[in-house]
Amino acid sequence: MEANDWTSPLDDAGNWWCEHTNSHGEPAPPTQLNAAAAQPEHAPGVSSVRRSRLYCPDCGTLWRVWPDQYLAKYYVTYSAEEISSIPSWQPPRFRHAPTRDIDSIIAALQETFPTLAVTQWQYVFPADDDGIWWFDLPERKNAIQLESWSGMCPFSVDSDAYSGSTVRMAETVEAAVHLIAESFTTVSKKNTTLD
Repeated sequence: MEANDWTSPLDDAGNWWCEHTNSHGEPAPPTQLNAAAAQPEHAPGVSSVRRSRLYCPDCGTLWRVWPDQYLAKYYVTYSAEEISSIPSWQPPRFRHAPTRDIDSIIAALQETFPTLAVTQWQYVFPADDDGIWWFDLPERKNAIQLESWSGMCPFSVDSDAYSGSTVRMAETVEAAVHLIAESFTTVSKKNTTLD
């Protein structure tokens, strides 16, 4: 996947399409989104950059919109708490397409860690590399970091559970899930032992 696969151009009316698949991975109807429906974002220290955000009502994908540049960019995030705070939110009918390895990692971890929160780095400009994710649980003090510009394997994995400044590599989705789960468990055991 290319770096620009994260962005979609807006048409003259401010519309773009959010592509979907169903639960079986087959193509599903896309949703047309519009920049006018997005909520403004405030950019501290960068007042000249207008941007806003909205969630696709059919798949839950977070989109950030730069209306002056006629671009929208999607982000892979997850937080049950944040999603439940969205007015009139319904469980997603579809999944965002294309599905990346980061999506599969999040889906696999949600089953084991229902309080999981995943945040993707969000720079100011749409051309910036936003390929860093933090995986966190409410009971943890520090998040686990995954990095890959494309959202595809391999990922570098960094955690406070690792000794020294060791960064590990996850060559597969399964390896990334294992490293994150192991880090959550290791830190939880350390916190329990210290109490």
